[in-house]
Parts: sequence; C-alpha cells; structure tokens
Amino acid sequence: MVGEIGSALVSLKAAFDIAKGINEIAKSADIQSAVINLQSQILSAQQYALGASERESALKEEIAALKAEVAAAKSWLSERDRYELLDLRKGFFAYVLKPEEQGVLPYHALCANCFGKAKKSILQINGSTNVHQRAWNCPECKTSYPSQWNDMKVLVAKVRSGEDV
Repeated sequence: MVGEIGSALVSLKAAFDIAKGINEIAKSADIQSAVINLQSQILSAQQYALGASERESALKEEIAALKAEVAAAKSWLSERDRYELLDLRKGFFAYVLKPEEQGVLPYHALCANCFGKAKKSILQINGSTNVHQRAWNCPECKTSYPSQWNDMKVLVAKVRSGEDV
C-alpha cells in the first residue's frame, strides 16, 4: 500500500507539473496573442501616421502654390494700377502708362485683350510705310489695330489732349 501511495503521489506530482506546464503554455499563448495584437495596432498606427505625413506634405505644397498665386495676383494688381485704358482710335483700345507712372520708360501700349487676361503684351507697329496698311500688332494674341500713327508717344499725346486721331 505504501508503494501504491508513493506511486499515486508520483502520479499526482506529474499531473501537477503537467497542469503547471499547461498553465504556463496558456499564459504564453495569451501573451503571444496580446503581443501579436499589439504589433498589429502599432503597424496600423504607423500606417496612419505615414498617411497623415503624406497628406501634410501635399497640403504644404498646395499652400506654397497658393501663396505664390496670391503673390502673383498682388504683383499683377500693382502693375495693373499703373496703366489706364485709352481709346487710341475709334475702337482701338489699349492700356498705356498713366502720366505719373511714365518715368524713363519708353512710350508703349499694351494689348487690351491680353491685359484683360493679366498678360502684358506690348503692341508692335508693323513698320509699313503705307499709312493705310500701318497697324499695331499684338505678338501674343495676334490682334491687329489699324493706325496711321507709327509713334505711340505722339498718338497718346493727341488722345490725351482731345485731338481727333
């Protein structure tokens, strides 16, 4: 009987050790499961952070582009205010520098069509010696304005003084 009790104790001890091992394995599996879940959450957070960083970079680029656009618009408004629209010959409208803005710049006229699109395109005389074929041409939009005057300074002065041109 003592041998049987000893064998039972040995068997119980073995069962206890097996149960303890199973418990440790279960704890280890729970820990591994928790670690895997944690790693999944960290990966998800990293992906979100990367996406947010990319969106932030795109927004910074957009802001820089908008700032450049605003600066260009302000510059154009400032430049636009230096010019006035004149009727240089019965429907030949062009923008010329206001007298107070002339300074040392040569007399010139800007195409009204291009000016309306925020472009400065200086009208060029075609150089014809025939008064009836002479015209001011826009190199940008190809608009042509017939004019007997080949000197913009004289033409502008006559218009401003009210003379018939």
